[in-house]
Amino acid sequence: MNLKRREALRLTAIIGLMAATGLISQAEAAEWNKAAFDAQSATVARLTREANNSRAALDRLREQFAKTDLGKAAIKSPTEIEAMIDRASIERSRCLEIAARDTVKEEDKVNDVCPQLVK
Repeated sequence: MNLKRREALRLTAIIGLMAATGLISQAEAAEWNKAAFDAQSATVARLTREANNSRAALDRLREQFAKTDLGKAAIKSPTEIEAMIDRASIERSRCLEIAARDTVKEEDKVNDVCPQLVK
């Protein structure tokens, strides 16, 4: 069972205990449980959208790479390919920094690599 699911179950149990001991009414318990469920549903919907967007981006990349023979290009101009790989590595590293809750810099707001992280 994942952490979020355990937390949701724990919260539901705590709300139930509070209602059973009279700390809150049954109506309040039902309202709190509904709010917790709605928040969890919103999170699941957001994560599903992000996963779908990532899958679509991956599909686009696969199509793009299917059209490119990177090996032939690397033989013809290795420094250009190396520079492209270096730029992409830097961009992806910044995505990881942003995802790790690093502050978003102004130049990241026009990020083409991971725009979903700089909203």
